[in-house]
Amino acid sequence: MLRHDLSFGIGRPRSIPNLGATVKYVLNYTAAEDVLSKAPLHVAAHREHWKRFVDDGTLLMIGPFSDPNAGAMAVFTAREAAEEFAAGDPFVREGVVTSWRIQEWAEALGWGSKTAFRLYRAIRKIVPTPVPPSEAVP
Repeated sequence: MLRHDLSFGIGRPRSIPNLGATVKYVLNYTAAEDVLSKAPLHVAAHREHWKRFVDDGTLLMIGPFSDPNAGAMAVFTAREAAEEFAAGDPFVREGVVTSWRIQEWAEALGWGSKTAFRLYRAIRKIVPTPVPPSEAVP
């Protein structure tokens, strides 16, 4: 199994100085040539495998690309979670995926980023919170 370590940090979510970006870990899968015939056989076990990572909050997003032959990706909050996920994934064990790698990704705009928080605050200034009719001053 091919794996490239492109990270410069270990595991826990953190910010990149001066960018306001939150670090996430993207797990990229390379699909087997016969992915369309293999994936349906193991998709139930693959989805069951997600549950613990979703429940503990480390798996944020997951899915194939629109062309399944192009592979798939998942976004994690911790490198260790991404590694553990790939190591135990039925898609990896059963050859649906031929290789995987984890890349550190600087989330510049998203709900985990400072940029998103600044955007949210700016919108709140422009669009005030509606006052319920029961609290409105006549």
